[in-house]
Amino acid sequence: MNRQRVRAQRSMFGGAAVAATGFFAGIAVAPLAAQDLTGGVALSGLPGAMGIIGTALGASLVSLVLRRRGRRAGLTVGYVIGLLGAAIAGGSLRLGSFPLLLVGSALFGIGHAATQLTRYVVADLHQPDERGRALGWIVWAGTIGGVVGPNLLAVTGRAAEAAGQPELSGPYMVGVAAMLLVAVAYQVALRPDPGTLVVDEAPDVEPDVGAEVQPDVGAVAQEPVVRSAWRLPVVQVAIAVMLTGQVVMVWLMAMTPVHIRESGGDLSRIGMILSAHIFGMYALAPLAGWVEDRFGSLRAIGVAMSVLALAAVLAASAPVGGVAMAAALFLLGVGWSFGFVAGSTMLARGVPIGIRAAVQGRVETAVWLASAVASLGAGLLLDLVGYVGLCSLALVALALPITFVIRQRHRLAAVPAPVPAI
Repeated sequence: MNRQRVRAQRSMFGGAAVAATGFFAGIAVAPLAAQDLTGGVALSGLPGAMGIIGTALGASLVSLVLRRRGRRAGLTVGYVIGLLGAAIAGGSLRLGSFPLLLVGSALFGIGHAATQLTRYVVADLHQPDERGRALGWIVWAGTIGGVVGPNLLAVTGRAAEAAGQPELSGPYMVGVAAMLLVAVAYQVALRPDPGTLVVDEAPDVEPDVGAEVQPDVGAVAQEPVVRSAWRLPVVQVAIAVMLTGQVVMVWLMAMTPVHIRESGGDLSRIGMILSAHIFGMYALAPLAGWVEDRFGSLRAIGVAMSVLALAAVLAASAPVGGVAMAAALFLLGVGWSFGFVAGSTMLARGVPIGIRAAVQGRVETAVWLASAVASLGAGLLLDLVGYVGLCSLALVALALPITFVIRQRHRLAAVPAPVPAI
């Protein structure tokens, strides 16, 4: 790996960590901001859902700019829109406007989309057999944001009050500062553009698409080619695994705190269990990438589905709020991480380079839209079937991608395996 690629990778790792810190700081107070503006808790989850929707739509927007203007411009545009969203969300508290908070949350999510797409940009700087680990480390950068961001709430809240502003506007200003810093830093550090540093590789076109998929075509001419890429088994399996893992994770992550509180548990237990879950999501991502690179996508997916199923069973049977439930949520995070890294790596080395960014952006949009729908519907499902029933539904949902992967395994075997590093 040459010096320019190393510098670009380090810059984007740092940028992902800083941007995630700003995003998690802002999103952590979104329910509280909604409660202050509406005077109740009924709509407290709506800003978070708008942030997820913004991430979904932002994935397509940022990937479009990535393709047309380059990686540096695409990521920078995402962060500039994100910082505007954070500023609007913070301003909504001064103006007392709940609709403005929703608009700001959606735009803030576009900045998060830029962070999510960074893993694909970094993956293209590596040889195919190293892309799983490269992706894993960028996902791991989210650990820094998940730990540091929420811990800035108190100090930034006091700083906002000292400046005569609403307390909850302080964390949003962290989001503004973080995304501004990354946007400016990328304009300086990402030169040359990472798109010019992509590792040369042999064409990896599947027989299902054939000669119809060609790199280096215009954005308009690409559309039929991108649509044909959905017939690639590697794309279909990646979507199935990432989408199902996201839905199952959101269902249980969102409703476990409600289940604990309804059973008499306190906030300290909820915090402990969610911390275990977040640790499982991000901290072991490099391990997931190593498994993907060393043993292949099918085995990594097998680990992901097995661990997610184990988490659902353990969550349903564990004493409420205890160590076993914390273990279940930890495993839920680990299973999600393995599936997320495996699916992302399949897209990073199984899709032709000329249409890769377009396909990745659309898959991201589908995954995050599914996440938003799962978040909005989780409470209704909990009310209808209860927590054990929700865990059972998660197991049923996991059966779908498992069946699909088994049926596609022979077609996946035709995908050229990454050449082991020497």
